[in-house]
Amino acid sequence: MAVYLGALGSFLFIMLFGESRMFQGTGVARAHQFVTSDICEWGGWIVKMLCGQRGVRCVSKAEETCCGRPNPGLQFFYLLCVGGGYYFFFTHAAPLIPGASVSEVHRYTAPLCVLASLAFFFFTSFSDPGVISPDNEDAYMKAYPFDNQLYMLKTCTTCKIPRPARSKHCRVCNRCVGRFDHHCAWMNNCIGEKNIRYFVGFLFGHILLCSYGVVLISSIIWGELDIRGVLASEFTNAGKRVLGGQAPLLLLKWSLIYYPVLSMLIIFLTIITVALSAFFGYHMYLIYKNMTTCESYKWKDFEEYHIEQAYEEFRRKVEQDEVEHPTRGRRDSASGEEELVVATSGGAGLLGRRLLRCFRFLKCWGRKHQPSTGSLFQVPIIAKNNIYDHGFVENMKEVLFPRSLHVQTKNSATQGKSKRTKHV
Repeated sequence: MAVYLGALGSFLFIMLFGESRMFQGTGVARAHQFVTSDICEWGGWIVKMLCGQRGVRCVSKAEETCCGRPNPGLQFFYLLCVGGGYYFFFTHAAPLIPGASVSEVHRYTAPLCVLASLAFFFFTSFSDPGVISPDNEDAYMKAYPFDNQLYMLKTCTTCKIPRPARSKHCRVCNRCVGRFDHHCAWMNNCIGEKNIRYFVGFLFGHILLCSYGVVLISSIIWGELDIRGVLASEFTNAGKRVLGGQAPLLLLKWSLIYYPVLSMLIIFLTIITVALSAFFGYHMYLIYKNMTTCESYKWKDFEEYHIEQAYEEFRRKVEQDEVEHPTRGRRDSASGEEELVVATSGGAGLLGRRLLRCFRFLKCWGRKHQPSTGSLFQVPIIAKNNIYDHGFVENMKEVLFPRSLHVQTKNSATQGKSKRTKHV
């Protein structure tokens, strides 16, 4: 059991955080690369060896159908998980309600919580994420001004319409979405300005649902053990006489032996709660900063690009200095070693990440091009002006009440007033 839980927890951690810049060059990133890419490449090689090019084309077509186009497969899988979990709860836990530790009210609150969570799922899946069209393009232009850092006036080459700031063309859904966050395969829908509120509610609601399920089922099992006298009985544990209620490992064994389905349901719900809590926390951080998932990657690329440019400029100056002053800063001929001194004027929180980036640039550049001993590279602080961040309260209002809808309502009211004025 411990091995199973450890393996499952490690897999979830790798899938959730393997792409983070924090883990670049570590075993977590390599494991994520192996799970998400290398396995597929090896599988393609095996298919090619066994079935030839026809098999490769079939696999590629299946991959495009499943991953490159709208596909309800994960929606059905989600409904299967929820339906299966509730089925096991209804058949194994519901008959024990009411019990020694739970009241009869849980017969009604449990299905209501499931229905509320399903409502958030359907709202997120089938609501408009904020599709941009010629009719509402002007409202999005007014709602989100260009910052001239991440966003500048461009035309979508696919939709053939001007692309407002914070929007993106989703290659899966083949449409431009305002305040694009990401395409969610579980919802088979984009997450954008108009349904991000339902998506956050979906995450929070399922955290509450799974936590409630863990507490409720644990209370049911605890009450059943109390009724059977297990908690008050004495057992020999490590040569000592202890009460059952004071021996958690013994209680765990009893639960797994006599209530295996409910015990597995608790473990499953606990894992889902932890995973969703991490994802929900990440999205609350994005709301706090008024960023989307897409923008968080854009800002990191923006910072890295400018650091690379600064480093290249530094390298050119060092090479020019070596040409003009060939006797300055010679390498130690005995050891053949050289040193690059990297300085930073940023805070301590930025130091580790930026040093790693500089050393990665050096590795790609090659030892023969490194600057001479004692060369100093001042890591620049990149000015990132997020003009969309107006404080947590205003940012949360923007999530709950989309700006484009407010602009459209205001425009409609203005037009109506103008028509009435003309009529008079």
